[in-house]
Amino acid sequence: MKVRIATYNCKNYFLSPESTSVKPARERKALARVINTVNADILCLQEVENRSVLDEINQNLSNPYDYCLVENGNSNRGINVGIMSRLIFDGQSHKETHLKGKNKQLLYDYQTEHCEATKTLSAVKFQRDLFLTEFNIKGKTLLLFNTHLKSRRNYQRLKHDADTIRWSEASMIREILSQYISKPDCLVLLAGDLNQRNDGESIKPLTDWAELRDPIYEDIEINDPAATTFHSKPKERIDYVLPALNLYDYYVPGSAKIHKSTIARKASDHFPVSIDFEF
Repeated sequence: MKVRIATYNCKNYFLSPESTSVKPARERKALARVINTVNADILCLQEVENRSVLDEINQNLSNPYDYCLVENGNSNRGINVGIMSRLIFDGQSHKETHLKGKNKQLLYDYQTEHCEATKTLSAVKFQRDLFLTEFNIKGKTLLLFNTHLKSRRNYQRLKHDADTIRWSEASMIREILSQYISKPDCLVLLAGDLNQRNDGESIKPLTDWAELRDPIYEDIEINDPAATTFHSKPKERIDYVLPALNLYDYYVPGSAKIHKSTIARKASDHFPVSIDFEF
């Protein structure tokens, strides 16, 4: 049984009139065309507002997904993570998890300008979410974690800069994944937008971790610079599909792909990334 798993940042896919900006219709139609081309069995999405977004995407697909879910995370802009799948799954959010700094102590910060004015500190959590979906595939338990780490934007009110928060998110993800990777009956995979190149210091808790493999790097980027994001940002790869070692045993060699196309440039400021497994 072959299973393709992909991740895709949809770039501010908002539909609600009260949102910061509704995604233009031409971008939404282009995005559905891209998803059709990727043809993933399990698709991890970032920057999707709510379930209505997934319903609209499904309506424009030649092969709609049977199972869809959006988790409302901690973003005050509503850039949430979602899953579209041809396989049934259970879901679990980690948005209430408190982050730790390099000193192993909990991070605290001002969540709003009012909190800064009143000097009210709160524990720092995942800026969006780390969402776990559990699948049963041919008797194997696949644990797929979808995430979207802190952007590179710094805010004057915050005590901690973006790199510090992103490092803490990456470190906490490693701690959470470690609880499952040691279990022989669990196949673990991390996917999403990590908002940093693979040589960036802030995600080294993940990219330097021997328990995870990076097929996009190993099959493509090591020989030819690869980019998954463009436009206003430097052209660089910040989107990942990272299987744990035991899941990598099922990886189809050479299947790692960055889905670049003219239509993809119209849909988002990211390209989708996918890899295939044979169970």
